[in-house]
Amino acid sequence: MTKLQKIREERGLSQSRLGGLALVHPSAISKIEHKQQPCWPALRKRICQVLQVSETELFDKNGWPLEVKRNEKKG
Repeated sequence: MTKLQKIREERGLSQSRLGGLALVHPSAISKIEHKQQPCWPALRKRICQVLQVSETELFDKNGWPLEVKRNEKKG
């Protein structure tokens, strides 16, 4: 599980709702969460603004979503 997915779910947002708030199609959120594509800079900024977290909390320097560490999985 990626940190993006974990935080999105903790905030009670669906991929569709996050996509709407971040002005992107929900399939882009899905592809990013499943590490099928990196997240481009402008979208990283919008996603992080919606979720109220820093970009470095969710993404590496190339825009790939970070994984949740085992000890972080339990809320």
